Amino acid sequence: MLDLYTSTNEYEVIRLKDRAEWLDRRQKRIGGSDASALIGKNPWKTKAQLWDDKVAGIRQEITSPAIEYGTKAEKYIRELFKLKHPGLDVQYEGDVILDSKMYDWMAYSPDGLILDGELKGIWECKTHLVHGKLDYAEWQDQIPDAYYIQILHGLLVTGFDFVILTAELRWPDAQARIMEYRIDRDEVLDDLEWLKQEEKGEIDRWYKPKKRPSIEIKL
Repeated sequence: MLDLYTSTNEYEVIRLKDRAEWLDRRQKRIGGSDASALIGKNPWKTKAQLWDDKVAGIRQEITSPAIEYGTKAEKYIRELFKLKHPGLDVQYEGDVILDSKMYDWMAYSPDGLILDGELKGIWECKTHLVHGKLDYAEWQDQIPDAYYIQILHGLLVTGFDFVILTAELRWPDAQARIMEYRIDRDEVLDDLEWLKQEEKGEIDRWYKPKKRPSIEIKL
């Protein structure tokens, strides 16, 4: 079987010895979870906060019970995904970063990589605690914007054919539902080009001159 955690013309595989080294290394580039903040589409992190993290070295390691739950649950959700899809070759290595060879600011740390015959894919895992009908509506027949941008970023880094995102949605009363979404590269070419140009514009404007983004005030 083809090992997808092998460097290609699109990306270089960077293996780190542990999570601490992985955290240090990921400061050097814009990763998938950074992409939405870079272009001002992240509800939890501003452009200025991301710049502080990447350029000024002011690391803001955010944690919460929900984040800790997601970190611990990922391996179990991955195994469940593999059980549901026995025809897919789902591969995973921890403490790995894929550095793009095409775009010198991009990197990606997938939750898994998929081989489906000749097609190559990315597997992403999310967990989310639902707080009401409007919150749940953001997941119905769609992927929330910040996560959609993350998987587009992953497709730009890898050059792969598709992404499957598995999300476990939980409610405060302990109910839960597994949602699965597939995005094929051929169907999002315009969005990929849009994101590439948006990211490049932000890198050229703020990161290359090491100029901190202005703080956005929303009225």
